[in-house]
Amino acid sequence: MGFRESTGLAISPGLKTAIQDLEQEWKEIQKALRAEIIYLDGTPELQTTLVGDAKRAYTKVRTAISKDEDKAVSTHLLSLSERAEAKFSRALREIPLPEEIRSIVKLQHGQVRELCQRMKSVRDQLNREKGST
Repeated sequence: MGFRESTGLAISPGLKTAIQDLEQEWKEIQKALRAEIIYLDGTPELQTTLVGDAKRAYTKVRTAISKDEDKAVSTHLLSLSERAEAKFSRALREIPLPEEIRSIVKLQHGQVRELCQRMKSVRDQLNREKGST
């Protein structure tokens, strides 16, 4: 389940808006990364994995049966953001990259980390709102 589906499942208007904003930022990060890969004569991966497909299916079911759709959606998107941030961290730590690539990956890692922090803030704000009602 990605941003678009999450927007449809979210109840809170604030969460819907935040998801749309984060989706746009994530698309820009992906677009820049794809462009750089193509520029370097590489082929960006566009397919999904079986494990990823299974996780998305599980999340859809969990969200459908959840008593708090907003919490399920925000938790799922935070998990996706954290996994993306971990992949960038691992790439910087474990893969010997040429300096021009390393600088791009570092920049995008910072952007993904910021996106992850914003998703945490959205989740925390949502929890505060739910706790005060």
